[in-house]
Amino acid sequence: MIARIAEVGLIEGAAIVACAAVCAKVATRNAATRYAIWLVALLALVAMPALTTLVRLHLPVGPPPALAAPAAVTSVAAIVRAEHGASPWRWSFAIVWAIGVLVLLLRLVVADRRIAAIRARARSSAYAPDVLVSDEVRVPLAAGLFSPVVLLPRQLAESLAPEPLELVIAHERAHIARGDIAANVLLRTAQAVLFFNPWVYVIGAALVREREAACDDVVVARMPTTDAYAEALVALAARLVSSRDLLLTPSAFGSRRALFARIERLLDPRARRASFSIFAVGGTAMVFAAMTFAIQLLASVPTLGAASSSTEAVSAHRTRVAAACTLPDRPALPKIVQPADFPDSLRNIPVRAGSASVQITLDAEGHVTSAKIAKSSGYPAFDEASIKAALATTYRPARVHCREVAGTYLFHTDFFTH
Repeated sequence: MIARIAEVGLIEGAAIVACAAVCAKVATRNAATRYAIWLVALLALVAMPALTTLVRLHLPVGPPPALAAPAAVTSVAAIVRAEHGASPWRWSFAIVWAIGVLVLLLRLVVADRRIAAIRARARSSAYAPDVLVSDEVRVPLAAGLFSPVVLLPRQLAESLAPEPLELVIAHERAHIARGDIAANVLLRTAQAVLFFNPWVYVIGAALVREREAACDDVVVARMPTTDAYAEALVALAARLVSSRDLLLTPSAFGSRRALFARIERLLDPRARRASFSIFAVGGTAMVFAAMTFAIQLLASVPTLGAASSSTEAVSAHRTRVAAACTLPDRPALPKIVQPADFPDSLRNIPVRAGSASVQITLDAEGHVTSAKIAKSSGYPAFDEASIKAALATTYRPARVHCREVAGTYLFHTDFFTH
C-alpha cells in the first residue's frame, strides 16, 4: 500500500502544487496569506494520496470495530503482506520507506535534543528575558516549542549595532508569535514521512520563503520606510555565513541568496503588504476539498459500476461478456492452505473443542488486504494463530463474468485440546 500511495502522491502532488501556486499568485499579495495557502497544500499532500489509495483498495478509513489487539496487529501485517504479494519492488519500496522514515524522524529528535541542550547552556542577554546569547549557534533563530526564546550568536550580539540587532530580534519574535515553530515541526515531519515525494520539498521551499517574508512584514509594519530593516539584513548577511547545523528551526538567515531576495522584496514598491485574507485561504481549502471529493469519486467508479447492475449499460456489457466467456463464475477460494499452529499456552487446559472464523478481504489479484476475526474461538491465542494461518494461506480471487474481482473469504479453523 505504501508504494501505491507513493505512485498516487506523485500525480496528485503535481495538481496540488499547481493549484496552490495559482491561488497564492492570484488571490493575494499578502505573504502571511500565501503562507497559509501553502500550509493547506501541505496538509492536502499528506491526506489526499492516502485517502485515494484506501478508496481504491476498498479498505476502511477508520479502525475496524470490535477488533481485538492481536487482530489489530495482524491487520497491519496483512497490509504489509499484501504489499509483498503485489510485486517485489513494492515490498522493497516499503522496506526502504520504513528505514528512511525512521532515520529522518530520528534526525528530528536529535535536532530537538540538541537545540534544547544549546538553550540550556545559553546565557541571558541585556535585551529581554526571552533573548539568549550562545556560542553554539551561527545564526539568529527562534527555538522551543512550548516556551520559545530567541537565540543569538554571541559574535553577532557583540558586533552588530543595537538598532539593526533589535530588528533581527523582532523578526525572530514574529516567528514565535505566528506559531512558526510548531508549523515547522509539521513541515519537517511531513518531509520525513514523504521523503520520496519531490512535491513535499517544493511546498517546503514555498513555506520557508513565505514564512520569512511574512515575518519581515511584521517587522516593517510599524516603520515609516523599509530602508532601515533592509540595511539590517544587509549587515546580517555581511557578518554571517550559511549554517549547516541540523537545528531545523525557524531562523532569520537561510542562505545569502534567499536573504538578498528578501532585501529586494522589501525595496520593491510593488510588494507592499496587503491585509491577511481569510477568504483566500478558505477558498483554497474549498478547492482542495472539491478536488479530493472528485478524485475519490473517480477512484470508486469501478466499485460503483460493479454494484450498479440495474443500469442498462452495465447489464448489456455483462451480457456480452457472459456470452463470449466459457469460464464459470466462482467465489474466492484458497490455493494452498496453511494450518494454524496450536498455541503452547492452551496445551494444558481441559479437553475442549472449538473453531474460529477469519474474514479475509482480497483484491482482484488474490492478495490479502485485510483480516479480522468474524467468529471468535473464545481463546485470544488461538484467534491470533488463526489469523496468522489465514494470512499465510494463498488465494484465488473471485471470478464474475470472466473477470477476477475483489471479494471476501471466510477462513475456518477447528481445534481441540488433549
